Amino acid sequence: MSLTNKTELASLITDIQAIAENKLSPQETHQLAAFFPIYFEETEHADLRRFSSLDLFGAAMAHFEFARKRLPGVQKARIYNPDFERDGWQSTHSVIEIVADDMPFLIDSIAMLLSRHNINLHLLVHPVLSVARNEQGELLSVKRTEDRHLPLESFIHVQIDRVSDAAMLHTLEAELNRIIADIRLVVSDEPRMREQLVVISKDLAKLKGARADEAREAVAFLHWMADNHFLFMGYCDYDLVEREGKDSLRIVKDSGLGILRHQGDKEYSTSFEQLPQSLRELAHQPQLIILNKSQTRSTIHRSAYIDFVGIKRLNDKGEVIGERRYLGLYTARTYHASPKDIPILRNKVMSVIHNCDFVDDSYKAKTLSFVLESYPRDELFEIPAEVLGPIAEGIVSLQERPRVRLFVRTDRYHRYVSCLVYVPRDSFSTEVRLKIEQVLLHAFNGSAAEFSVQIGDGMLARVHYIIRTQSAKLPTFRDSEIEAEIARVVRGWLEELHQLLVEAHGEEVGNALFKRYKGAFPVAYRDDFAARNALLDIQHRKRFRPTFR
Repeated sequence: MSLTNKTELASLITDIQAIAENKLSPQETHQLAAFFPIYFEETEHADLRRFSSLDLFGAAMAHFEFARKRLPGVQKARIYNPDFERDGWQSTHSVIEIVADDMPFLIDSIAMLLSRHNINLHLLVHPVLSVARNEQGELLSVKRTEDRHLPLESFIHVQIDRVSDAAMLHTLEAELNRIIADIRLVVSDEPRMREQLVVISKDLAKLKGARADEAREAVAFLHWMADNHFLFMGYCDYDLVEREGKDSLRIVKDSGLGILRHQGDKEYSTSFEQLPQSLRELAHQPQLIILNKSQTRSTIHRSAYIDFVGIKRLNDKGEVIGERRYLGLYTARTYHASPKDIPILRNKVMSVIHNCDFVDDSYKAKTLSFVLESYPRDELFEIPAEVLGPIAEGIVSLQERPRVRLFVRTDRYHRYVSCLVYVPRDSFSTEVRLKIEQVLLHAFNGSAAEFSVQIGDGMLARVHYIIRTQSAKLPTFRDSEIEAEIARVVRGWLEELHQLLVEAHGEEVGNALFKRYKGAFPVAYRDDFAARNALLDIQHRKRFRPTFR
């Protein structure tokens, strides 16, 4: 902390202490004298300056009173609108107060909750304190975290956009408590999820014969996950059974851990039950490990669709009899590592390199290596090598002749379509991105779209779209037709007119006509009419000559 900030904090605490002496008994003032400095010392001083000392005193006091009694392993959380008459302090904002065992992911998960509801955060106070309590959970003392002999507790005070609707406040508070409870489950069950990983690895290692190599790679991947490359959020074991003439995944009783520990009265995997039988039959494929995305967004740590790792259980005949399923998120380390260093991915990469068979150290070989290293990492986990190969080779060819290209991969369960779109960098803009998104939503009957953009030093911009589909049955589509429509969108009105003129009259005449008429159509015309209308207008002009030079 800078000297200026230390001085400002000391001045603020002096003001708060003076208010305390004026409003509290000598005993309460003495008890809280050590609390105020450690409560505010990690808070952004620029944020604190926007609030009066009286309101900060009231906020700290309200939080202290809220924390007076809490049993171990039980969080306390509330969202309310402070009222001076009722609460002894006031704020123009709504307030979140939390007292809980110190756990990871609390702050980023709260931020995600607010973002989902488009609510702005105005003040964050988050001291992690060493707290002593008696057997009844009553507060005895609060100290800085240097005292590691005492349990650590997170005190979180957040001021947000004011929410006056009581039902909305209730909804937010329920979601907040559910998120904190899920974090507790994840943190408390992580050791058991890791223990289960060891058991699964030992079972896989027993496979011999033709499955031995695949099993070794699967075990290596599980060990890689455990090495801080995967945030373990949930685990469950399922039996593959027949139910009413269809395949089903039945939950093995008491096998759930983390966010899958409490599944109510559920007996079967809900996501699996929603699939048509034709896709359920994929569960019988003897592929040992399945890497995919779930249909649920994480409410913990990072707003992303939860990663799914399924490990098949086989009987003595090699038939699939069940599935062990992990849910979680790949960590940041995963996205910075080379795919050549990640089990399973390294085999895909080497398979593609081998099948492309470019000359070692040639331009194409080096380009292919770059394409694979920079390929969207989530895609690499899911895409089969036989699908990745032609796409990677197509991207390599783009470096020699940059142009609009579309590469499509459908999810194995038809829940979404992954689209890599390459656009000349000079033609790319937010407007173009949105227009391409509409083309893809229409082509795949999509319900929603997500995107990520990569613009490097080359001549192309890459946009990765995930188009969420509305059913497990995809509409019939042709990649080439969708690509042509995207190219038309990217070209823009004038470039579209140029292309049409060349197609209609040949390169020489078309170029000459474009030079003559490209400035003849005002913006208002271009907004109301397609380029093809302009082509017809040009062709009907009396001055037009097919032999124009």
